[in-house]
Amino acid sequence: MVTIDVRRHAERAGGSGASGGLSAGGLAMARRLGSQGDRYALVVSSPRERARATAMAIAQRVDEVEPMLAEVPDDALTQAQYDTLRSQEDIADLIRSSSGTSRVAEEQVSLWRRVAQRLRDGESALLLTHGGNIELPAVVLATRGGAIVGPLPLGYCEGVRVRFDQGRAIAVERLSAE
Repeated sequence: MVTIDVRRHAERAGGSGASGGLSAGGLAMARRLGSQGDRYALVVSSPRERARATAMAIAQRVDEVEPMLAEVPDDALTQAQYDTLRSQEDIADLIRSSSGTSRVAEEQVSLWRRVAQRLRDGESALLLTHGGNIELPAVVLATRGGAIVGPLPLGYCEGVRVRFDQGRAIAVERLSAE
C-alpha cells in the first residue's frame, strides 16, 4: 500500500494575483506541517510559486513540477463556482452536471494514480496544488468508495490523504492544516 498526501498551498503574500510567494502566516503554517515528521519519497508541486514554496516549507524539497497541478481551467471550475461550493454533495452535483468539470476531476485522479504507481510499498508522496484540484478528484474517489471527505472546500494547507493498493484508491480522508 502507498499513500498520497495532496495539499492546497499555504496563504500567499500580496493579494490574489497568480504569482507571489507565501505570507508570513502561510510560511509558518507550512513549516509546522513539516515539523510533524511525515517523510515523503516523492514531492511534486504545481508550477506556481506559492505551491513550490509550500512544498519547500513542508518537505524541504521539490522533486518535480507538474503542470497538471496548476489551477483548474475556468471551463471546468470558475472562481465564482468554487466560491459557492459548501459540501461534498455540491461538488458531486457540479461534477455530474458539467463534462468539463468531470474531465478535470478524472484527469487529476489519473495523475494521482500515476504518482502512486511510482512508489514502493509503504512509501508516500506529497502533491502541492490549488483549490479545486483537490476537491474535485477527492469527491470522485470518495463517492466511488462511499466515503465522506468534508467539510469542503479546503482551506490553506488542508488536503486529502489517499491510500492506494495495487493502483486502486482504497481510502480517502481529509487532512487538516494542524
